[in-house]
Amino acid sequence: MNVTNELLFRVIFSSLWLIFIAHLAWVRYSLREPKSEPSIGQTARHERQLHIVALALFAPFWFGGIMLYAILPSWIMFLSFPLPDWFRLIMVGVAALRIPFTLWGYRTLGKN
Repeated sequence: MNVTNELLFRVIFSSLWLIFIAHLAWVRYSLREPKSEPSIGQTARHERQLHIVALALFAPFWFGGIMLYAILPSWIMFLSFPLPDWFRLIMVGVAALRIPFTLWGYRTLGKN
């Protein structure tokens, strides 16, 4: 793969990840319950604490890997394996087509 194709793929891949993360944040925010309840139950509090701990443990690796791939791909080259350009571009297209279907699914399901 030449340098121009690799840079284009990294830019598209990073953009799709940013769209995915923004979409996740939007879904989390839109499904949030109103804060009319004065207190939450013990189980809900425990689940929220576990969620925060899991996020604190795994988020640096997840986002760090994405950032390293986008900015300094040579640092994580040992994790890569060669794929043909045509296959990578097809998968970028599939990932881009996933966005409207995911939005449709969330709208159709609503808060279920």
